[in-house]
Amino acid sequence: MAVFGAADPGSNPGRAILNQYIFKPIITKQIMEKAKSSKNHGKITPKEIESKVVELGKTGIPAEKIGLILRDQHGIPKAKIYGKKISQILKENNLPTDSELKNVKNKIENLKKHFTEHKHDYTAQRKITQYSSKIKKLVQ
Repeated sequence: MAVFGAADPGSNPGRAILNQYIFKPIITKQIMEKAKSSKNHGKITPKEIESKVVELGKTGIPAEKIGLILRDQHGIPKAKIYGKKISQILKENNLPTDSELKNVKNKIENLKKHFTEHKHDYTAQRKITQYSSKIKKLVQ
């Protein structure tokens, strides 16, 4: 007689496997410590990172893309390791940091165009109301 459950090698242990994939924290303390002690960016000082962020910000690149550029081209996994977020550095130097607001406005415009063509798309209508409330939060 076969026994079903976690003891059976052919069975699906279910939630035990899901926990491995779904419930992991995104950034753990170990990852941050490993990033701090990495050899790739150990020679770079926080002032150099600030100057790179300001230089990229003056060209009009949003904070999200500056982080990607620092990661891909300069080997810096997170600018926050050095004490400040990229958006904080941009605010201190009076550079624009409202790219999220622009992105949300573009999404609303695209959804409104879609909704005029497809009147019965109620999920699109719901997303329009969600994004408009998000704009109110971002403006404050």
